[in-house]
Amino acid sequence: MEISPQVLLFILFMLAVVQTTRFDEMRQKRRDVLAARTRRAHSHRLVQSSSSGNSRA
Repeated sequence: MEISPQVLLFILFMLAVVQTTRFDEMRQKRRDVLAARTRRAHSHRLVQSSSSGNSRA
């Protein structure tokens, strides 16, 4: 079975597209997790500061 160079190039190109798409999805997921983590930390800090402010009053 003989495979033409065009078919090989097409297969390689499609593999590259799939890999970059997966990489982009992983980066986006990591960005979302980090954003959620910083949001949670900020809201936690706000709760602590407001509760400590109430205890002083």
